[in-house]
Amino acid sequence: MKDLYVFHVSDKRLKDVRPLALQKGNTRHKREVKELIGEARYETYQYEINAFLEPPKQSDIDRLVSAGFTAWANNGLFIYKINLDDNIDNILSIRITSHPEQQKFMDKYWSKWYEKHKHLNNNEFYKAKKELIKQMSIETGIPYQMSLEEFKILASEKDWYGFSEFVTLNIEKGSKRQYATYIPHVQITVKKPLTIEKVTEITGVSRKIYHASPINNLKIIKKNKTSLDKRECVFGTYNKSYVAIFCCMWDDSMLNVKTVDNETFITEVYPGAINEVYKGKTGYIYELNEDGFTQTLNVQGQELIAFSDKKVINKQVVNDVLKRLEKDPLIHLIKIN
Repeated sequence: MKDLYVFHVSDKRLKDVRPLALQKGNTRHKREVKELIGEARYETYQYEINAFLEPPKQSDIDRLVSAGFTAWANNGLFIYKINLDDNIDNILSIRITSHPEQQKFMDKYWSKWYEKHKHLNNNEFYKAKKELIKQMSIETGIPYQMSLEEFKILASEKDWYGFSEFVTLNIEKGSKRQYATYIPHVQITVKKPLTIEKVTEITGVSRKIYHASPINNLKIIKKNKTSLDKRECVFGTYNKSYVAIFCCMWDDSMLNVKTVDNETFITEVYPGAINEVYKGKTGYIYELNEDGFTQTLNVQGQELIAFSDKKVINKQVVNDVLKRLEKDPLIHLIKIN
């Protein structure tokens, strides 16, 4: 049987593809993510890698970005081609998700099931959901978990391809915060990082870059010295949620900021730091042209830098930054009692 390829999408230039548990970083941050999403979900999430069975086309990404899908707008910059056969010793299991047969099952049962279980906390909710998933596996004939060989056999029997065919459905029904609520993809549980065979950079459609400041009426965002790069630069991001955290002045002695995919976790270094930085404060979000912005390994996943001054295109006033952050579903404020 021929080799099977999958395609991982990321906003970072990677040497290999690895899940949260195998990423170098702050163990405290991982503990906080675990607390937020619950242990039951974290058990699999920490070792999972998401990938598509076909590479997204430039036209697909442009359509998703134009339709307001923030995950693609912020993260859809690099597509990594992975040969699963070359990584067979690194893979524990594979499962398919968002397949049309699975979607049909969820359309039939999800609303009623959710109403019955929505009161549960994160741990109880995801444990209960596992039972629903078992039922879905029985009715659809798609196993919840498979070995690579089992997956290849089933993939040859079912139509799991045609990324473009599902874009319209995803635009109509999908979550704009996620990559692919209605596009079939795989979740690969691994014990080691996956090696990359090829990387393709996707530029996407022309998009707005956002830069935030506590200073009003800026016409030009001037480059400044930073410890993250040897050259003077201007920071920006495609992510309008993430940029809001920079509407006020703070440093690492006050807040610890980490990103997971398209979400941002802000943790106080000391009690009351979040209120001290943001409560009742006014900030300003400036729109810039994306020309000249690039990403380096030195900065957070949502951040880009440019090495020249940038003209302001538009400005938005944020009257109470804390309230803005509290209302944003992509921002998680972790306060110390």
